[in-house]
Amino acid sequence: MMAIYGRQILDTLHERVGEEEQIRGNPALADSDKWANGLWGRVILRHGKSDGDPLGVYGDGPSYKSDLAAFQIGFDVYREQQKRDDGTEADRDHAGILATYGTMDADVDHNLLEQRFRAGKVKMTNYSIGAYWTHFEPDGAYLDAVVQATWYNMKLRSLRLPAIKTDGFGFAASLEGGYPIRFDEDWRLEPQAQLIYQALSIDSFDDPGAHVRFHDLDSLTGRIGLRLANSGDLQGWLRGNIWHEFLGNSKTEFSSADGFVPFRSDPPVTWWQIGLGTSLLVDPKLTIFGQGSYESAFDGDSHAWQGKIGVRINW
Repeated sequence: MMAIYGRQILDTLHERVGEEEQIRGNPALADSDKWANGLWGRVILRHGKSDGDPLGVYGDGPSYKSDLAAFQIGFDVYREQQKRDDGTEADRDHAGILATYGTMDADVDHNLLEQRFRAGKVKMTNYSIGAYWTHFEPDGAYLDAVVQATWYNMKLRSLRLPAIKTDGFGFAASLEGGYPIRFDEDWRLEPQAQLIYQALSIDSFDDPGAHVRFHDLDSLTGRIGLRLANSGDLQGWLRGNIWHEFLGNSKTEFSSADGFVPFRSDPPVTWWQIGLGTSLLVDPKLTIFGQGSYESAFDGDSHAWQGKIGVRINW
């Protein structure tokens, strides 16, 4: 769950801030100072379901349904549009800071002998800070980098035991690039690639039956995507992605009279995603953007719906 949450709030460039190419050549921003000149915010919602392993915790993990809700705000500390000697626009850079507050809840079921039993509930309340830098070429090609730190406050409740509280921490970094291939002035096809790395840890705790400890988790997720988009004050886009988790196997150990007993959870390795988005330039300094998407593991054992809406102000 921590890896899913961290990946969702890191996100991709166009989901995070909308279509920033709409401000290229904007006369209302021509005289802007390059420092402290933009503000954006968005709401993130996600509902997901994983069927888990038929053996539950004795296999690759239990089944669960999860809901994520987060609010993220960012501030452009720096934005500069470079000019060529002939006065035409060249490269453009954005850099800023962001903060996120979010929750993620899950109802967990244990699968055993083809039977499903309610096992408990997980509730997370999370706080994140981060920084980003985006570089645009004159042709619209871009490179986007984000780093982020997240503090997780977790409450674990079993049906048969009192609730337990523990904390976690995550560091995440994303590097994304895209190159638009233009059919004409109105339409472009943009291949994209992205890597997301996360280092996650959870504090151990004692419940009435055992001492529970968690091994640190490293997650490395890759994405290749293809985005079809139009131009103008009202832009729409359609994008397909293939995601792959290269690491990401978690391990939890419970104490016993014979030592610690390990349990592992293996997330979906490869999944596909399809999404629709839009970015509306309401006036030269105000943009509203949003998107919706659906994703599913190729083996069909997990899937999720996502919706996001945001606003960006430049000056």
